[in-house]
Amino acid sequence: TTLSSLMSWAKRRGMVPGNPVGDLEAREKPKVGRKHQRVFERQEIEALLKAADDKYRPLVATAVFSGLRLMELLALRWQDVDFANGYMRVRWQLSRKGGLKELKTESGRRDVVLMPELGRLLRRHKAASRYSKEGDFVFASAAGTPLNWRNVETRGFDEAVERAKLRRTDGKPVLHDCRHTVASLMIAQGLDIVFISRQLGHANPATMLR
Repeated sequence: TTLSSLMSWAKRRGMVPGNPVGDLEAREKPKVGRKHQRVFERQEIEALLKAADDKYRPLVATAVFSGLRLMELLALRWQDVDFANGYMRVRWQLSRKGGLKELKTESGRRDVVLMPELGRLLRRHKAASRYSKEGDFVFASAAGTPLNWRNVETRGFDEAVERAKLRRTDGKPVLHDCRHTVASLMIAQGLDIVFISRQLGHANPATMLR
């Protein structure tokens, strides 16, 4: 797809006579295999959270027990966490430059159930944070800015995976696997597929079923 876009761009500018990728028949195009969907077992969740650095543990726990995407997690402010009613309001996502931006789709705008244990953890995190006002970021740096997304992936998640020895023959876990995990946990609780899909911010329940 990327190569086809590049060749189309070059064709429009007269750099090449045509787009060879566009001329391929369906049977000639490479088939993309589906990536293995990793789900953390309960003992793996416990090991992961125990191995996580104190700075990143609240964020990793929120990823595991809410299913929010990374940029949604980083955009959370305390005004979005409704402890009294047990919800987290997803209204923004963080841009790569560190600013708030609108969600990609309307289905991404949602209220996510705040599991009781996660709620207790976030209350403790708020009490210990220098940035606990309504407009402050839930997962803030020492300067009060959102945590850097790359640091969260490498120093926060990947290093915890290494310390917890969660590498397996089916590949190294990635932060996105937390979304698969929370979906699995909710299915195990017998929750409705449509409800779970909305919690994850999918426009179509078929996406979650796949």
